[in-house]
Amino acid sequence: EIVIVEAHLRDLLQNAGLELKPEERQNFAGLTSWLKSEDCYLRKLGANVVELQPIQEFDARKKEEYHWGYMPVNFFSPASVYASNPFDGSVMQEFRDLVDAFHQAGISVVLDVVYNHVGIPPHLIFLDRELYFITNDHGELTNHSGCGNDLDCTSEATKKLILDSLVYLVQSFDVDGFRFDLGELIGAEFLSEIEQELKIHKPGILLFAEPWSFLGRLPESMNQTTYGLWSDACRENLLGYAKGQSNCEVVEAVIDGRLDSQNKEFCQSVNYLESHDDYALLDRFRDLAAWTEEEPPEEVRKRYLLAMGVLLSAPGVPMLPAGGDFLRHKKGVRNTYLRGDLNALDYKLEDYYREELTFLRAMIRLRLSDHGEFSRRSKKTTWDRKFFFTDGANGIGWFWRSPCLANEYLIQVNAGQDYQHLCEWDKTWSEGNYETLLSTHPEDQTPGVLSPLSFTWFLRKGCRSQRNS
Repeated sequence: EIVIVEAHLRDLLQNAGLELKPEERQNFAGLTSWLKSEDCYLRKLGANVVELQPIQEFDARKKEEYHWGYMPVNFFSPASVYASNPFDGSVMQEFRDLVDAFHQAGISVVLDVVYNHVGIPPHLIFLDRELYFITNDHGELTNHSGCGNDLDCTSEATKKLILDSLVYLVQSFDVDGFRFDLGELIGAEFLSEIEQELKIHKPGILLFAEPWSFLGRLPESMNQTTYGLWSDACRENLLGYAKGQSNCEVVEAVIDGRLDSQNKEFCQSVNYLESHDDYALLDRFRDLAAWTEEEPPEEVRKRYLLAMGVLLSAPGVPMLPAGGDFLRHKKGVRNTYLRGDLNALDYKLEDYYREELTFLRAMIRLRLSDHGEFSRRSKKTTWDRKFFFTDGANGIGWFWRSPCLANEYLIQVNAGQDYQHLCEWDKTWSEGNYETLLSTHPEDQTPGVLSPLSFTWFLRKGCRSQRNS
């Protein structure tokens, strides 16, 4: 059971509340120092997996350049621009120390890796153009990655290079998993080979992939693996519900694990609403209520929270953006690849959005607690699940329990702006001792009654015997 936070080294450190020299805010060692403090943002957030944007050597020319790192030039080396001294090899031990510091903080480390293309210039072209790259009928490099070239991941030389580097990263730095950028270009067959090889070296390794490219999508056969695939269906459909633009059937599908119908297990879906690409989640609400100041309107803040509530209560693997708990956004800018000024986390917002931050961090803790057992990873677990709907199209509630659990849970969510009541809410369901575990409306919590723009999670005790009869 995991909750992922996607993060960039320099975005985390730029405004970190720790006495660091300017250059330390650019380095592995700086983040290592911060992780040792109980006041470290990642420790307070509560996610137990960090997915680091690329840290393999990429094509930055100067240490001070800001990059996301998706243009790799050496698969085996941690990025020298993240070293205290880029020229003496100290980066090896500094990255090893960083992974160790994450582990001591109870956080597993997944690396975002790019094996579908290389940076500019494409250095492998000087070894063997035809062996390492895909070319068209005219001998030109193809560009289904959108980055100028595509590695030929059917070539044995390319496959060996990739496999050797992955094993090296596991053995030398003890990383816990990988997220494969544009996995469709790597291919289902080779991704399966990678899985088999890495499980020899770390049986519990975490593997994720972006299932698309400009060429197409990974095939349904990926459901024969343990990869979790980024769910664009979740990203788009759950957002539509939170904005009031689609009905509650979306939530039912998310909770039932039916948005990505090809998946055999819940864990094969990485559910997310925001990643490094494209707009920040908050920016995607600007069509509902435009704002020019830093503060979004109250309606947008409530819709944001209910979306995140559903995300964190659904089965599958939830992924959050760093700063998402204090409503980080990018001022409406869509592509911030080179915009460290917009991407850096502004920790002053932690106090400004204290209510939202408190709810989302508590939601993460609840998800990872015993009360989160309902979201276990396998569809093979027997669940007794009952959905309730409202007269309006925006409200839904669901009971969730398993024979192996002592308690029952009711979650109800309303993306409408009026109070709604669950239909078929008869004596059988209304009786019992309800305790509110978490709510976006702490002053207004009644099972069966949905407050406007709300998410509430109840614990129900004392009715198992009646229900079983």
